[in-house]
Amino acid sequence: MKGLISLKIDKKEAGKRIKTIRTSLSHTMEQFAILTDSSNTSAVNNWERGYNLPNKLKLKKIAILGNTSIDWIKWGTLEEYITSYLIDKGYELYIKDFPDTSHIIFEDIQEKYSETFSLDKDYELLNPIIKNIFTKYYSKNLSNYLDNIFVTEITPLIKEYADKKHSISTELFFKRASSKIQDSINRSDCKYGEKEKIIDYSRQVLDEMDLAYKDISRYSSIEDFFYQNTKNQFETEKLIYELSKKYNFPYEKNSTTAKFLTNNHDKFKHN
Repeated sequence: MKGLISLKIDKKEAGKRIKTIRTSLSHTMEQFAILTDSSNTSAVNNWERGYNLPNKLKLKKIAILGNTSIDWIKWGTLEEYITSYLIDKGYELYIKDFPDTSHIIFEDIQEKYSETFSLDKDYELLNPIIKNIFTKYYSKNLSNYLDNIFVTEITPLIKEYADKKHSISTELFFKRASSKIQDSINRSDCKYGEKEKIIDYSRQVLDEMDLAYKDISRYSSIEDFFYQNTKNQFETEKLIYELSKKYNFPYEKNSTTAKFLTNNHDKFKHN
């Protein structure tokens, strides 16, 4: 149909349905070939084995013989079509966890649209409706799924990164990372069941933030500077001497400053 993107047909399943029609009529392949205006039995054999599909004219003849629709031959029931449609859109993992989804959507369509559409044919006209009904149920379950992953997988990961040395506090890094990851996932194409993909997205955000907020200074504070450079009297005297030469102030050996730094060395450790 013009303007519609056709769903890929499972030729093997379509072949099984063609065989069901033929055998239900108790026809041989030769008889069926004649009834469908096919040149020989190999064409029928190829259909039933799923090697290829009949053309539109032959599909119509087969549907008439089977008292069914072309859409049923191609996709099965509407409920089966809904399943195929959702899998084609990438929701196979969701269907696996919520196997009643297609049936629920079918019942919803049957209740609200049976007077508007012929539900035994022209399935593709229902694609926008299938999508809208599915989104209603999917959005809530996806939100719960993401919340669970955030608590069990992503939060510990953020904490791991937040505990590294950065130019902002651990608390602020954690807060910003949480917000940025949630925004990133919401804007991504991640679907239900794609846990590893979601965690990879989170790691990418955290790696970017880790680099952006990396503390490139050697010392976290002036106290840390003194702690690392005044471990004993000799190092303290050396530091003061070098500073006196660089900044041109008088150097006094065993000064009050040197004694203070030496005697209070351990106090600088956690500041």
